[in-house]
Amino acid sequence: MSNHRLIQTASITLFIALLGLSGLITYTVRAGNGQWDRLGPEGGPIEVLDSLNPQVAHAGPLLPDDLDTTFNSTGIVTTSISGLDDFAFSLAVQPDGKTVVAGLSDSDPSDATIRFDADVAVVRYEVDGSLDSSFNGTGIVTTTLGSGSGGGSQNAVAIQPDGMIVVAASINNDDSYNNSDFAVLRYLSTGAPDLSFNGTGVVTTSISSRVDAVFDVAIQPDGKIVVAGHINNSTDPMSTDFDFALVRYDSGGSLDMTFNGTGIITTPIGNGDDFGVAMDISPEGKIVLAGANYGDAPSGECAVVRYNDNGSLDPEFNGTGIVTTPCDVGGVYNVAIQPDGKIVTVGFDFIMRYNNDGSQDTSFNGTGVVTLPIIGEVVTIQPDNTIIVAGSLDLPDSAFAVARYLDNGTLDTSFNQAGIVTTSVGTLFDDFGSLAGFDSGEAVASLPDGNIVVAGYSYWNEQAEFTVLRYIGDPQPVAFLPVIVKG
Repeated sequence: MSNHRLIQTASITLFIALLGLSGLITYTVRAGNGQWDRLGPEGGPIEVLDSLNPQVAHAGPLLPDDLDTTFNSTGIVTTSISGLDDFAFSLAVQPDGKTVVAGLSDSDPSDATIRFDADVAVVRYEVDGSLDSSFNGTGIVTTTLGSGSGGGSQNAVAIQPDGMIVVAASINNDDSYNNSDFAVLRYLSTGAPDLSFNGTGVVTTSISSRVDAVFDVAIQPDGKIVVAGHINNSTDPMSTDFDFALVRYDSGGSLDMTFNGTGIITTPIGNGDDFGVAMDISPEGKIVLAGANYGDAPSGECAVVRYNDNGSLDPEFNGTGIVTTPCDVGGVYNVAIQPDGKIVTVGFDFIMRYNNDGSQDTSFNGTGVVTLPIIGEVVTIQPDNTIIVAGSLDLPDSAFAVARYLDNGTLDTSFNQAGIVTTSVGTLFDDFGSLAGFDSGEAVASLPDGNIVVAGYSYWNEQAEFTVLRYIGDPQPVAFLPVIVKG
């Protein structure tokens, strides 16, 4: 009898195949807190030797929800940039498979307000998860903007067809953190600033006299760059009046005057503060900006606005270009447009889908709304119209979480049998001194092969680090590499 057992090293599941006289028998071994539950023939124990060797793989296909062990051998990469707090908020995958992650990196150990005075940070990873040394020699680029970036905003990254990397962020004009502008940075594929872009590689745009907060960026097929967020229109320093905001630049970094005549659009939704936080562009060039309206509804509303290519509100969308829907906990966090034009939004605990005309899509769970079992942060659409939502589990023991839904709004049980997978990476001591997980999924992308990339941050030793995970989205064959197993 030949004991030829092969193992896949992943943080949650090992598949062991025993090739015996009776053929191929599969055993599942699940890990928890560093301990392996072992099952052998007829339930007997199996002792796994060298099970954390990064060179091992298993004999069958990797299954949907498995961490992709061709990515850093574990499916997980963490990167400390500053040695302080580093938060990843956005990712984009290049045509060659390299992953670009953007976020904020603390640059001042004496100041705890990273969200206000941080550097813009961009990291590029090879297909195998290693840092790409062809990008600035280290795989990492940091850029200081004014008095820092942040100020309650995030940043976003997009890849141009020519390989240039575009990052949108906020720039603080002083230490009050109440005076910021939109900023766009463009890097060459090498990581150097693109000096053909405004002569410096950086463009800044002031919209209001107070806070202009950037949250998203997209590249149109014609090369124009669209930046989205919100701005504070109030002239009273004791009050706020935030509105949705879009800015469009031509490929050289100048404001695009064919867009609303100025290159800038601001849109009030209701009577109170309106926060635009997520954008997508349809195949026909219509721009969708989503977020929250805190006006007439006490707990806020989900707000979705659709613009024509020239910047005008699209009357084919609810007659006004604007749709608001009652929802709780912060409104819409992210948005994605399906190939058929339907608009998928995700928030703290929901997915909501709209038809092309702005009405809620009742073919989606019968109501157009699905309640999420995770905290939903971001959403993307796979080629077969399955919907991927990424985020985290709720505190006090958070972990990265991914859920996959079918087009009709039901969980896709071919994905980890329940449609949900969670992965704990970081650890943080809670208020009671107990060790708890602390991870936050902030960005997601679906690859052409169906695999799923999630980026965000994890806490290690009280400090946040960039974290990237890659999951198998559909069964993939892997190589046979031996490992010693004693049964």
